[in-house]
Amino acid sequence: MDKRGRSVSFGELGTGTPTGILNLSGSTLITNNVAVGATPTATINFNGGTLRAGSARSTSFIPLSSRLTTYVNGAFGSLGGGAVIDTNGRNVTIASACFLPSGATASAG
Repeated sequence: MDKRGRSVSFGELGTGTPTGILNLSGSTLITNNVAVGATPTATINFNGGTLRAGSARSTSFIPLSSRLTTYVNGAFGSLGGGAVIDTNGRNVTIASACFLPSGATASAG
């Protein structure tokens, strides 16, 4: 999905306490950045998907936020699960910590 020129937003325009989940499973999402509003609970799940930078941003590509949890199901750079981050030649920052799902183990390979 090409969202170049736009952000993936969790709770930016809504009220209350929304929950947002982004699942990247073997597909590619092109976006300027991920934005997290004041009240949501947001989750990004990588399972072989690619997140590609659409443009360079002065803010974090994936921000540090107590309301955002980022999970990686498998090895980084793996198309058989895991996270693929394509900077697209841009200077981007990923400030969010990336976690393994509960009960999962990490291995080098």
